[in-house]
Amino acid sequence: MVRQWPAHRGAVENWLFTHGFSLGRCLGAPPWSLVLIRGIAAGAFLTYAGHMIEATALLWGAQPVAGLLLVAALVLFLVNAVRLVAIDARVHLLPNRIIFPWYPIALLLLVLAAAMAGEMMTALRVVVSGVALFLFYLLLHVINPGGMGLGDVKLAGILGMYLGFLSWSHLLFGTLLAFVTGALWAGALMVLRRANRKSTFAFGPFMFLGTTAALFMTV
Repeated sequence: MVRQWPAHRGAVENWLFTHGFSLGRCLGAPPWSLVLIRGIAAGAFLTYAGHMIEATALLWGAQPVAGLLLVAALVLFLVNAVRLVAIDARVHLLPNRIIFPWYPIALLLLVLAAAMAGEMMTALRVVVSGVALFLFYLLLHVINPGGMGLGDVKLAGILGMYLGFLSWSHLLFGTLLAFVTGALWAGALMVLRRANRKSTFAFGPFMFLGTTAALFMTV
């Protein structure tokens, strides 16, 4: 049964930032894997930041205003990714109070960054990718409401915009990787007898993992 996000969510969120996420434990991982999971998460976070700083520097040189807008969009992504992964792993919930304000801000920053750089097709792809990924996850929710939560559906639209800013290939790769890693994780838990076919787990962290890993794809 999914627990509700507590009313004192501010205090809980502060606790998560202060004491760490214990992400592996929340996702059902055995104790011996927690150090490995934290190391992978930290490495992915730092690599993501470094990769996007490099890409932003190139855009900055061509168009400083576009570079500033992209920096703002990426900072927003990193901050919200940390918050949502921590929350989803613990209580299986992606709060609307984080996702809803993120939509218009991310859309504005990404579209303006592309437009200021003279990449109008990129700006259009941002919008189309966000809508497409949202509708794809919504279809999965309609087919199997218990397997795909509405929180994941709402998050998909935002991640689609970020992936679409890069390319169609990044959108496809990031989406597929989320499902592949999620399936592998579920399979591993079943092999270790820490889950069964009726068990549920947070999918949001794997959506962020797929989006982050997509940045390593060269097209």
